[in-house]
Amino acid sequence: MQTQSWKNEMNHLSFLFFHTLREPVRAMASFSSLIRKQASTLNDQAINQYCELLVASATHMQKIMTTTNIFFALGAQDLILHPSNLHGLAWEAYYHVLGTYAAEKATVSITPLPTLPVDRKRVAFIFQQLLLNAFQFRGPSPLEIKIYAKEQATYWKIFVEDNGSGISTADKARVFELFYKGHTTATSQEESVGAGLSFVKRLVELHGGTIGLDSAEGKGTTVWFTLPKKAA
Repeated sequence: MQTQSWKNEMNHLSFLFFHTLREPVRAMASFSSLIRKQASTLNDQAINQYCELLVASATHMQKIMTTTNIFFALGAQDLILHPSNLHGLAWEAYYHVLGTYAAEKATVSITPLPTLPVDRKRVAFIFQQLLLNAFQFRGPSPLEIKIYAKEQATYWKIFVEDNGSGISTADKARVFELFYKGHTTATSQEESVGAGLSFVKRLVELHGGTIGLDSAEGKGTTVWFTLPKKAA
């Protein structure tokens, strides 16, 4: 069953959605107004610059809307739990992400992971988002990613470790907030809207698990999450 906290998040999301859209909409209106008012005096270079800014604002707005749709879709239905091999899901997620970052060199190791009663689609999404973060915030050294698990009495603890740019102390307390982007700059050209870890947190909680991270700026990040051995 869906948790009440997820349903409450839908109301919170509505506020965040409109609040976050205000900036790109304001920027589009401002640049359009400048072009209209100064059309007779602007040179081609200035017009091109304003147009590029318009396109960037529109693209960012589209990402926010797409992100919001994904969030609603993920929480729209109850979990469908089946015994699923997390090892296979992790590799599937990696090859999915590799389609976007095929040109990037990375060393990935995935030690044997357990079979647990999970929603395959949503857990695959968890792995995809954590791997995307590793690629987006990689450091100057060749990227290394390790995925492994540790068994506890009633649950398994899954780790996704990278040697990327890390997270500042100031940002660590807020990285799981929806649309919070922090101060760490992505090294890929794809701008983040600050939703990936928020999605992951909510999906883990739907499974009855918890999530956290260990990170130091410039020294990489390890995100961990727990999944129960038995369906809640």
